Amino acid sequence: AVPAQAIVEVAPVVARSRGLARDFLDMLRDAQFLRTMLLIGVPAKAIMTGVILFALPLLMSKQGFAQEDLGQIIMLYAVSVVLVSNFTARQVDRSGGVENALFWGALLSGVGMLLIAGSVWSPALDWRASPLLATGALILGVCVIGLAHGLINAPVITHVADSPVAARLGASSVAANYRFVERIGHVTGPVQIGRAHV
Repeated sequence: AVPAQAIVEVAPVVARSRGLARDFLDMLRDAQFLRTMLLIGVPAKAIMTGVILFALPLLMSKQGFAQEDLGQIIMLYAVSVVLVSNFTARQVDRSGGVENALFWGALLSGVGMLLIAGSVWSPALDWRASPLLATGALILGVCVIGLAHGLINAPVITHVADSPVAARLGASSVAANYRFVERIGHVTGPVQIGRAHV
């Protein structure tokens, strides 16, 4: 299923590493790396783990959803991410519109969060009065967040690999460190939601 590609000889990139701690501090001093991490990567992971995987099942249980419905709705997030990631990676490779993909991904994450919040707390979408409308808003919100994260996942790595610090330290080193630091969102999402007493 993987298309054959001609092997292109590429000159090896010589990274000027000065040690893990110093390289990491250099990355934190780079504005593009820091903005990408704090405004895109960490919030996206916090939404995924804090809202979709942690809070959503609790909220849906309180609303009376069956266990199998919980799993199916959460799977819509994963399906949306996979479908859009494939398309986005090809589009970004062709056009190079990394910033546009990240912008729309961040914007749609917010829209999806509003839809999920409205389906649970909005008087206009009261579960008892209009279960079909509330469920539709919830499903739409989950799918929109999945689409948003599909727009973010691949382009965000391209974005940090093209940062000025990546030119100095090596793209693979910066991308690996970014992926590690981005995991802060995996921890902070559930912690923040847990503190809100869902």
